[in-house]
Amino acid sequence: MTIIFAAVAAFSGSPAFAFNTDGCRLADVPEFDEYSLIYHLEIAADSDFGDKRPPYTVNNSGIDVAFDRVAYCMELEVGGVLQWVWVSMETFTPAVSSVGVPYNQTIQTPVYNLNVYSGGATVTTGTSIASGNIEFWDQRSLTTGSLGLGGNDALNDFDDAPNLPFGSGGSMQVHNTGAQETILAYNNWDSAANVDDVGIGNSPAGNPDWIGAGNAGTFTDRADIYVLVRKRAVFRHAGDGEMEGLGDGGNAYQADVDNPRGVAVDSSGNVYFADSGQHRIRMVTPGGIISTFAGTGVADFTPDGQLATNTAMNEPTGLAIDGSGNVYYTDLNNRRVRMIDAATGLVTTVVGNGSSLYNGDNIPATTASLRNPVAVDVSASGDIYIADLGNSTEDNGPRIRKVSGGTITTVAGNGTIGNAGSTGIAITEPLNDPWGVYVDSNDNIYIADTGNHAVRIVDSTTGNMTVFAGNTSGGPGGVSSLGQLAANAALRSPRGVSGDGNGNIYIADYNNDQIHLVDANGMIRTVAGNGLGDFNGDGLDALRTSLNGPFDMVVVNDNQDVIFSDFFNDRTRLIAMEASGNSPPTDITLSNSSVSAMAAANSIVGMLTTLDDDAGDSHRYELVSGIGDTDNALFSIGNTSTALRVIDSGTMAFGDYSVRIQTDDQNGGTYQEVFLVSVLSDDPVPPVITLLGDATVNLTTGDAYADAGATATDDVDGDITANIVTVSNVDTMTAGNYQVTYNVMDAGGNPATEVVRTVIVADDATPPVITLVSSAAVSVTRGNAYTDAGATATDNVDGDITANIVTVSNVNTATAGTYQVTYNVMDAAGNAATEVVRTVTVSAPPPPPPPPPPPTSSGGGSFGIFGLLFLLGAAVRRRIFVR
Repeated sequence: MTIIFAAVAAFSGSPAFAFNTDGCRLADVPEFDEYSLIYHLEIAADSDFGDKRPPYTVNNSGIDVAFDRVAYCMELEVGGVLQWVWVSMETFTPAVSSVGVPYNQTIQTPVYNLNVYSGGATVTTGTSIASGNIEFWDQRSLTTGSLGLGGNDALNDFDDAPNLPFGSGGSMQVHNTGAQETILAYNNWDSAANVDDVGIGNSPAGNPDWIGAGNAGTFTDRADIYVLVRKRAVFRHAGDGEMEGLGDGGNAYQADVDNPRGVAVDSSGNVYFADSGQHRIRMVTPGGIISTFAGTGVADFTPDGQLATNTAMNEPTGLAIDGSGNVYYTDLNNRRVRMIDAATGLVTTVVGNGSSLYNGDNIPATTASLRNPVAVDVSASGDIYIADLGNSTEDNGPRIRKVSGGTITTVAGNGTIGNAGSTGIAITEPLNDPWGVYVDSNDNIYIADTGNHAVRIVDSTTGNMTVFAGNTSGGPGGVSSLGQLAANAALRSPRGVSGDGNGNIYIADYNNDQIHLVDANGMIRTVAGNGLGDFNGDGLDALRTSLNGPFDMVVVNDNQDVIFSDFFNDRTRLIAMEASGNSPPTDITLSNSSVSAMAAANSIVGMLTTLDDDAGDSHRYELVSGIGDTDNALFSIGNTSTALRVIDSGTMAFGDYSVRIQTDDQNGGTYQEVFLVSVLSDDPVPPVITLLGDATVNLTTGDAYADAGATATDDVDGDITANIVTVSNVDTMTAGNYQVTYNVMDAGGNPATEVVRTVIVADDATPPVITLVSSAAVSVTRGNAYTDAGATATDNVDGDITANIVTVSNVNTATAGTYQVTYNVMDAAGNAATEVVRTVTVSAPPPPPPPPPPPTSSGGGSFGIFGLLFLLGAAVRRRIFVR
């Protein structure tokens, strides 16, 4: 990409990871996360560094960064009891190296706008404390006056000890002059026998600023001082990480962005990025409004000569803008580089024939084959440089191609995949997945050699290619050493490479999730990213911010701001000065959103207010075009007004009207919102809805439900039952509580109070009932057959389930005894009926009657002649009968 703006200064090394402290951090100092750590010093009971550099455990003083505030955090602990103080102030020096424990320097100056927080120590706290002073001197300075250094009676200091001998030790003190109070002090580091002093608040005895107190030795657990500056943060630019709608015409940070890659900026400050997942190139204005600049959103190919917004593309990746404002993009899967003419908006192909088969150099660029073009840049002279990933096919591997005067050549890469080592002729050396290319003002070519975990440079005069950054190991950890040579740094799959007008080169370290800067001396520094591969919000210190696959970046203005694509977070993001970076408005509210049709012309609908993180911003409002601007012409906002007015509601039908309103913070930040304004009739009384049937209905799972409905009446419109809108979520197949809601609005736009019917669907818990047919006790004679009379079963849900009865009988009519017949059944819900039992008694048959006794005579036992004759006669008669 062509860079036309100044450099961005940045941190390097270990401060890319956030630090925590027991006091200032855990106490949640409100401004803590706005600051970045420069120094950490563990204070000894008797330090001996004398006039040498203090033995910091963290030293980031080599950074080149603009900052507007300095903060000190002192933490002292003895016996597990912690006392701490945090003080921040407007900066008193332009050099970050001068804010720490003094080394070969003397500073005695007022400081302003102090914020003081403390815990466990007696010190005056508060914010925006008007003034204080800070004084530094190293151990070689002489204190001779009663107030001040070297006999200086200026009141910048506070009660210095007079006439201390030469070499008595250095001093670092911050004072609240209004309260006549020492906020913190650290004194007497030297190589002599003087015991160090350290304290928070005024010393209770002797000099209030602790000189000569020998207090450091009392803190047996630890004593620490942290020095911080407020510098850069990462802010939102485009994309909200969600996929809920394209968002064109609205605020960029509310839009949908899908896997952004290449980034570029034009001379007007418009930022362009390749929205590769949505097959579009998007543009964001300086005011923060996003639109589709090119592409239809469909992965396809459209021939040359069409308007950019009518031209399909298939995964755009790289972007560049030339001095005339023409936009170039790599159309990856269409295997072309195409140009959008700044004057006409038409698309033409400048490199590539659509084929993937390599067909050589020194031919017209539009007849050449590109395999996987992923990045493009344009030099000041108009030459086009393309990074082509190629593939593993012989002679079709990665190359950097150049188009000059319409003819294509290769300037780096021999078509094979490999690691070129440290140096060699560029066109004879291999590359491995070169995802990025940048050309500086001297036509030196920088290549993001992704697969080799390095950035290479091709010298424009010799054609030699050397390693510019990255040790090619691909190890984790990112840039972790202050002042580290770029060629020794551990990069992991760098994707993007860019530059600025001051000779700084920026690297998107894709798998280390960081962005680095390499200065003109070849020293690498981290600009943004804590290396965690995540998203933890916007507005944080750049080195405490999580990135997830940074892909490309561009310096966008003279404020040294950088915009980069955060691939997996589906956003483009802004690295800017925390102090100077204006936060745009984040919301607009309208105090009222309805107006009567009988209102006078130009009546106020409601008052507009803006939510803005920047205290003190003033805001202007205007009706603007875009999605939702359908009825803008019916309303007005004055040039200096905060009121939305309806021009003439009397000519408008009852109903809702849509307007789009923008707020402007007058610092370049804008926000837009769509509002619906209701025009209501003069009838103020809403209709009334009355339920038919019960307000609560109980059903069993599986029951049919027929809603009883409701009626609606209005004092003006009468019966409006037919207009009721009924919404029901009742599902009788699933147990639960459901609602049927009834709403209606009269012709005046007055809504009735919503009425709700509750429908409770419960699972069937009622068991079926078994009823015996005939008697529950039956008697049977042994040997006789037994036929059971049976039973019936009914269920409240399933109905007649007699056929499902399970009958078990042990009746044996051959043997006398008492037997049972049991009846059981279960309904479809699994509810079991109470078992019913019939008792069957089998009895033996009754014995036969005994024979009659023989007859007896009345004469003492003599049968007599007459009895004998009688028997004989009977026998004779019987014989005769039988025959």
